[in-house]
Amino acid sequence: MCDVFFWCFSCRTATRLRSGMLALAFRRLADLRSLKDHSVGEIVNICANDSQRLYDVCLLGNYIISSLVMLLAALVAVQVIIGTGALIGTAITYLIFLPLTTGVGRIISKIRMKCIKYVDLRVQKMNEILTYIKLIKMYAWESPFGKAIQAIRAQERVYLERAGILQSFSLSVVPVVPSLAAVLSIIIHVALGNSLSATEAFTLVSLLNVMRVVLGPTPYAVRMIAEANVALRRLKEIMILEKIQRNEELEDSSENMVEITGATFGWDVIQAEGLDDETTEKKNKKEEKEKEKRGKPNNAERSEELKSEHSNSSNGHLASERDVLGYNSAKITPALFDLDFKLKKRTLTGVCGLVGSGKSSLISAILGEMEKVKGSCKVRGRLAYVAQEAWIFNATVQENILFGTRMDAKRYDAVLTACSLKTDMEILMDGDQTEIGERGINVSGGQKQRISLARAVYADHDVYLLDDPLSAVDAHVGEQIFNRCIKGALRDKTVLFVTHQLQFLQDCDTIAVLMEGRRAEQGTHRELMDEEGGEYARLITAHYTKPPEEEKKVEEPMTPKLKRQISRQKSMSRSVASEIEAESVASFQEVGQLTTAEERGSATLGWQTYHGYIMAMGGYCNAIVIVLSYLVVIGLLTANAWWLSFWIENSLNRPYNETLGDEIPTLTNDDRLGFYMGIYGGSLLVILILALLKSVVYSKLTMRASSRLHNTLFKKVLRSPMSFFDTTPTGRILNRFSKDMDELDVILPINLELTLMSVSLILASLVTISVVFPYFLAAVVPILIVFYFIMNFYRKGVNDLKQIENVSRSPWFSHIGSTAMGLATIHAYDKTADMIKKFVYLLDINAHPMMLFRMANRWAGARLEILVVLIVTGTNLMVVLTKGTIATSTAGLAISYAIQLTGMFQLLMSTLAETEGRFFSAERILDYNRSLEAEGPEVVLDNRPSKEWPSDGAIRIEGYKMRYREELPLVLKNVDCKIKGGEKIGIVGRTGSGKSTISVALFRLVEADEGSMTIDGLDISTIGLTDLRSKISIIPQDPVLFIGNIRYNLDPFNEHSDQELWGALEQAYMKERISVLDHQLEAPVTEGGDNFSVGERQLLCMARALLRNSKILFLDEATAAIDTETDSLIQQTIRTAFEDCTTLTIAHRLNTVLDSDKILVMDDGRVAEFDTPSTLRSNPRSIFSGMMAAAEAQKDGIMD
Repeated sequence: MCDVFFWCFSCRTATRLRSGMLALAFRRLADLRSLKDHSVGEIVNICANDSQRLYDVCLLGNYIISSLVMLLAALVAVQVIIGTGALIGTAITYLIFLPLTTGVGRIISKIRMKCIKYVDLRVQKMNEILTYIKLIKMYAWESPFGKAIQAIRAQERVYLERAGILQSFSLSVVPVVPSLAAVLSIIIHVALGNSLSATEAFTLVSLLNVMRVVLGPTPYAVRMIAEANVALRRLKEIMILEKIQRNEELEDSSENMVEITGATFGWDVIQAEGLDDETTEKKNKKEEKEKEKRGKPNNAERSEELKSEHSNSSNGHLASERDVLGYNSAKITPALFDLDFKLKKRTLTGVCGLVGSGKSSLISAILGEMEKVKGSCKVRGRLAYVAQEAWIFNATVQENILFGTRMDAKRYDAVLTACSLKTDMEILMDGDQTEIGERGINVSGGQKQRISLARAVYADHDVYLLDDPLSAVDAHVGEQIFNRCIKGALRDKTVLFVTHQLQFLQDCDTIAVLMEGRRAEQGTHRELMDEEGGEYARLITAHYTKPPEEEKKVEEPMTPKLKRQISRQKSMSRSVASEIEAESVASFQEVGQLTTAEERGSATLGWQTYHGYIMAMGGYCNAIVIVLSYLVVIGLLTANAWWLSFWIENSLNRPYNETLGDEIPTLTNDDRLGFYMGIYGGSLLVILILALLKSVVYSKLTMRASSRLHNTLFKKVLRSPMSFFDTTPTGRILNRFSKDMDELDVILPINLELTLMSVSLILASLVTISVVFPYFLAAVVPILIVFYFIMNFYRKGVNDLKQIENVSRSPWFSHIGSTAMGLATIHAYDKTADMIKKFVYLLDINAHPMMLFRMANRWAGARLEILVVLIVTGTNLMVVLTKGTIATSTAGLAISYAIQLTGMFQLLMSTLAETEGRFFSAERILDYNRSLEAEGPEVVLDNRPSKEWPSDGAIRIEGYKMRYREELPLVLKNVDCKIKGGEKIGIVGRTGSGKSTISVALFRLVEADEGSMTIDGLDISTIGLTDLRSKISIIPQDPVLFIGNIRYNLDPFNEHSDQELWGALEQAYMKERISVLDHQLEAPVTEGGDNFSVGERQLLCMARALLRNSKILFLDEATAAIDTETDSLIQQTIRTAFEDCTTLTIAHRLNTVLDSDKILVMDDGRVAEFDTPSTLRSNPRSIFSGMMAAAEAQKDGIMD
């Protein structure tokens, strides 16, 4: 009862420790200003695996204390029962064994420290792949990314094997140590001239064998302590990250809501990948010497240099530290300089500027997300924030809008109307109860932005910070939202409106223009337009200047009737209703439930799980080799005990004649003493050698199994269609690559080894007793039957608990990732406490089954101990009943093995349950390996296009129909169009027309229902996906950068020279930005490219596309987050660099596509119009003409 109480108390304490540390780490995470050099994948890995190490050490670390107590008790007993010689032998053995075990544990800990770096890197890379899987598929980067993961896994496997061999050997030595102690004790005792009876010998053996149960887990406990120390250091890295510092409170009497005075703000410096401080210092000194050699720059050069130094991104890594004094340049890089800014109460303030001028940084400074170097920033009132990249979490539409606030039906309905979401709610099958996937994966960029805006409006706060909220919607919807929402619903609020849609600025009360991190101008629209040579006037002029090619085009003269028609269209366009985007509606309409619940699986493991693991290990022959190796080692140990019995029996029963003066036979006066002792001691040396060989074989085979399962899982996931990623949360997939793989790599081999060892020892004991007392078999059979029923009943319950634990782990994984990606929004709405509360709730759901799973084994353990008592009692009874018929030494051997069973059944039951629980991780991985269906083949060997394909880039679409999944409606409906090679096609249409779906069809992310699409006459459905996707380039609406550096993001696989990289950057107008960075092409890029502005990320994606030099280029709102001036320069680059390429451009800015050869107008998934811009504009009834009329109306208003 005491043992059961202590175990349950330990389980509860360990669960509290794990939950407490996780909650503490998450609280810190939720309060962070930024993750700095840490990635979401690394954070998830720390929370998943390192918290488990703390749990294990709390549960098993006490074995070290109990081992010492047990050892002390054993030494006293040995001294009392046998004598000093045996005491010396036992003490020497354990005094060598315990420090050796501790040393091995420390070595394993150091190896694990090295291994953890690769585990973090692998999980981080995997999280990145899952997050940006769509782009990876479009660029046909599955194979290269797969090689990168495999390379990391290969390094990880090296360290795992080393640690595994040491761990296995230390566990294998445990059964040998009692025998070694017995051998040494007997040898020393006899060498001192003492005799030894069979009773004394087997009392000693029995005493030492009982210590196996306590000393067995000691090596594991030592390792857990060492790894817990590592885990604490890693958790400390999270805990010491800087919390967000709230800005000072502004007095209520002030007429302003925000006051920034003489302030300089900066971002945390990100350490370049692969460069430590020493390397960085050496590189800086080298650069300084090179500058000295070149000599001092002249005034013009110095002026240009200063201009470059002041260039900075909105996330502030591009400015030089020489611009600001009095701060730690090793930690902070300035982004906003000497800023004076006031946001007056109940005014609409517009902010504009070029890419990287500091617009988003201004909002971040107000939110407290940046480090204030000097000056003051005071804020009052509650803030609402709409990020440039909308943060959407996995919940219903309504939950995303309410964001934890109470439901007010009237206000909610008004918000939906103001944000143009009414039509969306009517079309969705479950209305606002429809689930949105992680990161809004199943909605369009415009819908994400409108939901984010609706969240802000519904919050009814005092100050609204809107970071380019209209960039993702078309002109009609954008104008509607501006008038109904920003100018309507928010008319009595204080609004800071950052935008590249300059046509809306004329309606702002005041406008601030930012340049290179400084406020260049501020005033009303009229004041700034009247300012001669002003930056604002220049931006407006550039915004409405037609491209040179468009100006050259001759348009048909408009008749007075046509002019009146266009004028009427201008006024009508202001009230055009928004429509839901067809491709996103399709994703919703399944049953309103996008994300399927994770299946828990059966309560018991099927043989197919063990079969799958064994086959991954290399087959049944290898599995049999492992089992036989344990049986051989334990068999030799048993033979060693039989030899002791044989030695004592022969030595003490030698014939002698007392009348002739012969000595009474003892062990010491036996002429063959050396022979007996040599066999007895030498056999242990053989056992140790075999144990070492067994450990090597076992570790390599178990690592082979887990690595093969990992590699197959990775290939299966990577080759899955996009529908799988749309309906499966990232946390669920990442759970398998993180926690489940950790269990297969580390925990399962240990538990499986302890199980095999326990089974072997129990079998050895039962066989020995049965050989000595054959009638004992009659008692063994019912005992084993009872054991089976207890285990069978127990397993059903604990397996259910383990399944529940595994399934309930994924939600809090996802919650960590979602929170880390939305920190700025969470802080702005002051929802940190709510996110922590939800995490604790999810953690509790996971903690309960975990704790009960561990506690339950004592229920079965207490009952199994009764069986052991019966076995021991039965053995002793048979010894008494057969007195005189069997040798004393043989009887002692049987009793010693019966006593050895004490605790062994309980240990077996515990290790069996743990092992089976870990095999559920294997089952979850095998389930994916078996069930995931692959998209089309990467390569069709008998139909591979030539290397020159496509030579022209001509695209022909005939009768094309497509739906996202079988049960969903069509999103492309009988599309027909013919695009000549080298043509520039502009794709436009109202929100909901199916523009982006064309890219999905072109890249075969979803296969066609009917119809065909050909490129240069080749049907793309007949060739491999890699052959297709590698020949086409895309610049997506949401720009994607990967963790690493600039070079890696431009050229992930080192296919281009530095000269080519710089050339691409120059064409994308990013050369100047990158050249001022400390490490230039080696400059670090954080997760998602968060240390660059969205506009800069789009320009870097443009440079990446330039390097690919594809014959077909697809631009999906690629310049939405770029200012008009840079947009026009980029369009010029596209016209020149891709002159011979077929270019398809989706754009909400119509002036972006006016110089296209043809305009493709989409409407409800169909081709509504397809002709030259001039032809469509000359037709007053055309959709495109109406869209242009709306744009012209805005232009007339802002230029007047």
